[in-house]
Amino acid sequence: TALAAAPRVPAGAQAPELVGTWQGTLRVGPVELRVVFHLRQDGSGGLTGTLDSPDQGATGIPLSSVAVRGDTVRIEVAAVGGRFEGHRSSDRDRIDGTWTQGPNALPLVLERVSEEEAARPAARPQVPRPPFPYRVEEIRFSNPEDGIELAGTLTLPPGAGPVPGVVLVAGSGPQDRDETVAGHPVFLVWADHLARQGFAVLRYDKRGVRASGGDFWTATLRDFTSDARAAVRALAARPEVGGRRVGAVGHSEGAIVVAELAANGEIAFGVLLAPPAVPGDSLLALQTAALLRAAGEPESEVARVLAFNRRAYAIARSETDTARLRARLRALWDEELARIPEAEKRR
Repeated sequence: TALAAAPRVPAGAQAPELVGTWQGTLRVGPVELRVVFHLRQDGSGGLTGTLDSPDQGATGIPLSSVAVRGDTVRIEVAAVGGRFEGHRSSDRDRIDGTWTQGPNALPLVLERVSEEEAARPAARPQVPRPPFPYRVEEIRFSNPEDGIELAGTLTLPPGAGPVPGVVLVAGSGPQDRDETVAGHPVFLVWADHLARQGFAVLRYDKRGVRASGGDFWTATLRDFTSDARAAVRALAARPEVGGRRVGAVGHSEGAIVVAELAANGEIAFGVLLAPPAVPGDSLLALQTAALLRAAGEPESEVARVLAFNRRAYAIARSETDTARLRARLRALWDEELARIPEAEKRR
């Protein structure tokens, strides 16, 4: 990884004391994210290095500058718009400070650790470990409606069967078969539990994600429903299931998909986890407002964004022609952009 050069540390700052690996944990709402700084001296005697966010799968992010003034350490990470500033402890093995990214300022305590400790996966006692009391099989199945092939993992309880089957349907975003969130394989945990209860369980990468074919970024809810339908049929065709009706468990957006399959009589049962209980445009407005407020945006900005979104949603509801829809949304965007002062655009 190419590292950005850092300014020379002032004389007397004892830069060598900071060389090494420093790890801390950011608490973002209910989620904890590990942060790891790798600091080393550059050719001019200053400090440079990289940042890792292991739980988000991000490594080797270059530091743009490292400055030391007495016991104060300031690290800039322009690549993510972040900055850490803190004060070293008397034993020099701890830095108490704040991570700032955009409008967010979160406490962050860095402690010196070994490279081996920093590379160690986070302790997740829920994650099942082998040996398993069931079979695990990697499979591929086709979606003939759209002419693509999807990849997944099938867990099968012991015995010849037939056994009941369950398909796990992930929520919004480019989710893999484990619906991995902040490094936690949610669907792996669920599949393990259900397999231990005697269910055959199929979980799969969403289209265009990892080993599955298709294009995620152009897919609609109809496409994701079509994929789930193909998964249900593939599981029902397994000899271990023996043609018995198959159910589905859907999370968030996946709950909408499962509800559609249930309404059409295509599954034996459906479980809806965190499904939307209000119309989609109302739900998106609530989510947007909550995210903006959590990011520290003023109420005036929340109101401006929501007003824009309401206009966009109205266009989407009323326009059935895709080309005209894109043109009208582009015109709305250009109109809104023209209203924003240049200083705010740069922010």
